[in-house]
Amino acid sequence: MRNLFLAMMIVVIAVVAAAFVILKSRRRLCAGGYKTATVQRGSISSTVTATGTLDPVTTVQVGSQISGIVAGLCALSFVLRVRRLVW
Repeated sequence: MRNLFLAMMIVVIAVVAAAFVILKSRRRLCAGGYKTATVQRGSISSTVTATGTLDPVTTVQVGSQISGIVAGLCALSFVLRVRRLVW
């Protein structure tokens, strides 16, 4: 019985020591710390340069669910105003 108690105590101490070492090493890796500075006024500018192609994240199909015959189009170009078609 005494040997079992001693073995259990050794296992508990080993688990606590392993947990302490793991938590200590994790803090060291994540310890970026805080950097403080005095407030300064000034302009903010940012320049971004890149090469390549732009691709959309998602695409959406746009359409209508109306069936029928198109009687006429009022706009001939993108820059013209759309007006009401009078029959």
